[in-house]
Amino acid sequence: MASTIAGFLTQSRALRGSEFWNSHWPSLINKVDDPYIRAILLKIGGDNWESVLEEEAIPLLDRVAIAMFHLSDKAVSLELLSRSKADL
Repeated sequence: MASTIAGFLTQSRALRGSEFWNSHWPSLINKVDDPYIRAILLKIGGDNWESVLEEEAIPLLDRVAIAMFHLSDKAVSLELLSRSKADL
């Protein structure tokens, strides 16, 4: 996994936006079993924090901690509200 991340970081921004890259990166993420590694790959691949918060295999407490650290207060409130409505 370290070599994959290192390879990603050495790519120019232009190459990261290529059609090949956009099709390869998500398939790589889907093959990873560890939810924390998937979250890291999502984030460094350019996704926003909300996509990391949708990783259901990460315990809720960890996802709340990520939200509290990286999102605005309003975004955290909306995220928690949407989660509580989904649980009803």
